[in-house]
Amino acid sequence: MHTTLQECQDALEAAQGQAQGLTRTLTATLAHMHPHAAYLVLRRDARSGELHLDSLRTADGGTQCAFDDLALLPEDTDPELRTAWGRTDPRDPQALLQVLRDLDRLGTPFSRLPDAAQEQADPYEDTAALLCLVDNADAPEPEGHDREVTARLVLTVTEEVTYEFTTEVRLPAYIANNPSALHGYLADNEDLWLDDLDPVSGVTINERRRIHPRRLDLPRPHTGAEGAQEGTKHMPECSISWNVEIDADTPVHAAFAALALQRDPTSWATVFTIHADDGDVVVDLNPHQPGPPRLSGPWTLTA
Repeated sequence: MHTTLQECQDALEAAQGQAQGLTRTLTATLAHMHPHAAYLVLRRDARSGELHLDSLRTADGGTQCAFDDLALLPEDTDPELRTAWGRTDPRDPQALLQVLRDLDRLGTPFSRLPDAAQEQADPYEDTAALLCLVDNADAPEPEGHDREVTARLVLTVTEEVTYEFTTEVRLPAYIANNPSALHGYLADNEDLWLDDLDPVSGVTINERRRIHPRRLDLPRPHTGAEGAQEGTKHMPECSISWNVEIDADTPVHAAFAALALQRDPTSWATVFTIHADDGDVVVDLNPHQPGPPRLSGPWTLTA
């Protein structure tokens, strides 16, 4: 016996009706467990399309419960709601997620997080990527939600400082000709170059250093204690300036703003003026606007 089109449509409508009823059961349960939660916030994976739990939030966007650790939610003491869940425990975030994914497959619509619910949201969060299910849009804010509190915190702050300087070291020729080996050799033998590092006064070098050596000339063989072989040609020394126009309240604020531009890997403030013996050259290292492959002289310009 064949299933008719009408029978299929009737079954789909019935399933969608049941999904709407289950959605009401879900939101009523969450509102009972978290009376101040207005929204169940979700994220959808950009690749798989699967839903993921994010948090329960108040009407102003304050987080009532984050699902990072998947801890159990509070006890549901409403007997009618508890009966509706049967053997499934609504306190279990994984069980909630499975129900939500089933509802998603049945076409249950999920809204965008309203603008009003972003007042207390993380200012660095991409709220445009969030979906939500309304638990109770009129849920009251928790008492004292707008007051300031004193929190005792343990903070770990990591700062990476990079220095670029010129130094001469004595090392095996086979090491000098191998960039990978050169990197490891200098990392293991800091005493060869550390004395030449002259950081700006007041700046502390991290104990864990990341070394990025760059060859400035060809290796010069050493004979005895005399040092370099006569006739070796040295690369010319250059003075490099970097200028940027910044609006700031004070010189200190301007300096910090310039430093932020220097450390921003996406910044296009990459125009340098090179003062060499044979004149000044302006070099733009913007990868979308490659400069000339060579400057006047025997060296190659690389970005």
